[in-house]
Amino acid sequence: MLQYFKDLENESKAIKHSIMRVCWHMRGSVTIDQAFMLGHTDFEILKKIIDENVENMKKTKMPLL
Repeated sequence: MLQYFKDLENESKAIKHSIMRVCWHMRGSVTIDQAFMLGHTDFEILKKIIDENVENMKKTKMPLL
């Protein structure tokens, strides 16, 4: 039972980390409160767009500010 709750805590931390990472990339256009209100599908789409943009910046060697 204790392991189950530890797993839930780790999952919760991973979700929070992912949300805050998205907010950082959005540079204030999406607040933490707004990001927490997004549905799972919308959040996954937003993460995919960010990942694609990061890859494009790596390919073009443009700086990620």
